[in-house]
Amino acid sequence: MQCEYCPPFGENWESTSALPPVEDICALIATCSELGIASYRISGGEPLLYADRVYSILEVLRGIGRDDVILNTNGALLAAFVPRLRTSHLRKLKVSLDTLDERHFAAITGTSRLADVLSGIDAARHADLPLEINLVLLRSYLPDMWEVLEYCRERDIALKLLDLVEYDALVRNALSPAEYAAREYYSPARLVPELKRRFGEAKVTR
Repeated sequence: MQCEYCPPFGENWESTSALPPVEDICALIATCSELGIASYRISGGEPLLYADRVYSILEVLRGIGRDDVILNTNGALLAAFVPRLRTSHLRKLKVSLDTLDERHFAAITGTSRLADVLSGIDAARHADLPLEINLVLLRSYLPDMWEVLEYCRERDIALKLLDLVEYDALVRNALSPAEYAAREYYSPARLVPELKRRFGEAKVTR
């Protein structure tokens, strides 16, 4: 996908044309574990484009007893990988979903893969993978957030609202990052009154 609010190579800012050998990554993870690092996140870009690398990393983490592992995915390829991921002892599987509207999804991501994402979420849910939905809050698609919230509530899936980040460059946008942020940024704090009205007082949990 090429989401309109993302930088050119995803949040890690690096091209995938010269990925380091997976053996080097696994050796680095082992060293990090020896130094006491306990939490790990596999992110991108889209990690499941490189599923074999992801599996190798998960096997190393499992072998050294690290189970605080999160995998971020856009969900488009997820359904096919759910059986393998089910045995990987993820603490959380985070799937990006900003809207349930096909036209809005295409406008945001530059793809028509909404049905694939929803199939992946359903497959993960039925496999009892620990799911969380990530939604980037956008002013133009504010009603969509409430639809995704209801979708998550009906399925008992956690929903995390993310602030729009103003990057230095965007992968697919006619506006400058500053112009786009000025048009689309919407503070999550502004949702609190309506959330209280619908669901009662907020609870802080750890």
